[in-house]
Amino acid sequence: MKSVLFVGHGSRDPEGNDQIREFISTMKHDWDASILIETCFLEFERPNVSQGIDTCVAKGAKDVVVIPIMLLPAGHSKIHIPAAIDEAKEKYPHVNFVYGRPIGVHEEALEILKTRLQESGENLETPAEDTAVIVLGR
Repeated sequence: MKSVLFVGHGSRDPEGNDQIREFISTMKHDWDASILIETCFLEFERPNVSQGIDTCVAKGAKDVVVIPIMLLPAGHSKIHIPAAIDEAKEKYPHVNFVYGRPIGVHEEALEILKTRLQESGENLETPAEDTAVIVLGR
């Protein structure tokens, strides 16, 4: 069986964690039903990455694709998730693990930002001189 394990950051705010779960639940309706879809978190919420991998294997997965739900590569996607996968490879030598990349910068992200600016009333063709835009990432 093939599985996809989506890894969210996790939040102290339960609503943020529920949004990740809802997003994955909505998306998995478009996937082949034979693919097991699971969700886990890096911090502040359970299951953690190791527990998510354990769940996939316990449900019969022989292939686990781990996908970080993060915009850009950073410590979690470069260090913490790969470390959990390395531990799982030792624990489950009969399972094949594949690690996906963070979402990254995509043309659609820029289009979404433009739309949000227009929705806020900003004229993108002739912005006011005293207008500033801050893009904040964590």
